[in-house]
Amino acid sequence: MELADDLNAWAAAVRMLKAGMRPPVVHLATGLPKSRLRNLYQEIHGQSAPRGRVPENAARQIKNMAQAIEAMLFVRVYLNTAMDRLASENGLDSNLVMDAYRIYARTVAGDTLDVSLAWFLARDLRDGVIQIRRCQQCNSEYLHEPQSPFLRTCPLCRMRSH
Repeated sequence: MELADDLNAWAAAVRMLKAGMRPPVVHLATGLPKSRLRNLYQEIHGQSAPRGRVPENAARQIKNMAQAIEAMLFVRVYLNTAMDRLASENGLDSNLVMDAYRIYARTVAGDTLDVSLAWFLARDLRDGVIQIRRCQQCNSEYLHEPQSPFLRTCPLCRMRSH
């Protein structure tokens, strides 16, 4: 890694950690050492990073229909923020994810998605693990992942029917 790349990676890591992203996710995004990221998290927040396994994909982190709707809102902000930058990117641009998350968090009232989940959503969307579908009934966009109980069908229609 060149010095400029290394400095950019650390700058991105600081931005992600300040936003509350968990060190293992920052490691996935930047490739920086986990132990140094944990130390940096503690320095920034004055406490240790949350413990526990980080789920390997976004679908496992979505626990209800409201989160499924919030996830789609973030993805729409992310795609609108990215515009044509996504087509030219080989990897996942963590700065783009953070910009979209900042806009999303400022726009959405109430409970917002965790910033780590936002990163997983962007990554899984890029990798085709999660797809955007249009509901046949209400014509709304929703996130689809066939193994997730909350991303199989349109959450708006499901919430209306219950």
